[in-house]
Amino acid sequence: MRRYHSRDPDKLAFGGRVKIILKNGRRVVDEMVVANAHPNGARSFERVDCIRKFPMRADGIISTRKGDRFRETG
Repeated sequence: MRRYHSRDPDKLAFGGRVKIILKNGRRVVDEMVVANAHPNGARSFERVDCIRKFPMRADGIISTRKGDRFRETG
């Protein structure tokens, strides 16, 4: 949690942890301290990745026309 709120970009991380408890009681736990898309992650996002992801994230929030205009200005 401390890294999530860090102001130091070298320490900042947007990872996560998931714990799943199955019906048989077995627990499956996994954690990723630094998200892949983070600059320090395994696969940091480049501009082309953000442009590719933008329509999916903006769908239903802004019009396609405004989204296209936004992407073209960068």
